[in-house]
Amino acid sequence: MVCYPVPEYDEMRAHTLYRNAIVPLLGNFRGGLFLHGSAVRVDANGVEGAGAVAFLGLSRSGKTTLAGAFARCGHPFLTEDVIELERTDGAYLLQPKHTPLRLFADSAAHLLSDQIANDAINEKREIESDDTLPFAAHAAPLRHIYILGKDHAATLATRKLSLSEALPAIMPHAFILDVEDKVRLKAHFGRLADLTQHIPCYTLDFPRDYSELPSVMEHVLERYRQGPEA
Repeated sequence: MVCYPVPEYDEMRAHTLYRNAIVPLLGNFRGGLFLHGSAVRVDANGVEGAGAVAFLGLSRSGKTTLAGAFARCGHPFLTEDVIELERTDGAYLLQPKHTPLRLFADSAAHLLSDQIANDAINEKREIESDDTLPFAAHAAPLRHIYILGKDHAATLATRKLSLSEALPAIMPHAFILDVEDKVRLKAHFGRLADLTQHIPCYTLDFPRDYSELPSVMEHVLERYRQGPEA
């Protein structure tokens, strides 16, 4: 199959759409496990081995900004929009995807200490990884999943979801190609159910204020240090 962008649609956007929407849809259709979210590798003192923390959320929920903030503080990002998981040896390995961080201009300006024009605030910038925003090139075992709340004025809080809550909470962030294909749909839900049985899922509410990002990160890191039973 060969696809071409329509004349008014630039090639870069077509590649982004293919990478961030078509590939995960087909991946789940073929028996994979893809989720819409960002992820970082956490190297927490006192915790054996580095692991991945994933952030699932709707568009403009702040998941990429969180990934960039963690990277800025030394916890490199693994992926910024599509999470691919591989079940192996009793663990879920989160696969690295080396793509630019696609950040709204105000988020990019905050993370990079840049200035932006007022008329560019709602535009997205593609920020390549570097020493300031490092990328993790190797897969890491997934430790925690956070589902970002919709209330952008909420106070900082997390809550561990029960098994009965976790599955419906992550379903809106899965990629489903054909809801009429009952066999594949059942298998896909089975993979999601297995994921929630083995990986702790939490809600994460926080005010979308850049000054609050250090507190949000410390909140996530502290729970990570406490382990999966926290």
